[in-house]
Amino acid sequence: MNKDDRIDEIKPVDFSGGVGFDFEQYELLASIMRTVKGKAILTINNHTDMQKVFGEFRTEKVKIKYTVGGNNKAKEAQEMIVMNW
Repeated sequence: MNKDDRIDEIKPVDFSGGVGFDFEQYELLASIMRTVKGKAILTINNHTDMQKVFGEFRTEKVKIKYTVGGNNKAKEAQEMIVMNW
C-alpha cells in the first residue's frame, strides 16, 4: 500500500455538551485534520457545535440508531462523517 492511499480514521468521544472531551479537544482534532499529511476521516455525532468546529471540511450526514443496553431501545440519531480531502 502506498502511503498516499492510506486513510487515518479518528473516532473521538461523541460531543454531548459537557461529558467526554473538553470542547478544545475537538478544536484540536480539527486543527490536526487541517494540517496532517494525508487523508483523515472522523465520525462524530451531528451536533450544531460539531458542525461549527468541522464545518470547513467535506461532510456527510448519515442516519444511525444508537442502542445502549439492548432491550430494543434504539434511538435514532445522525452521525457526521468528516473528511479532509
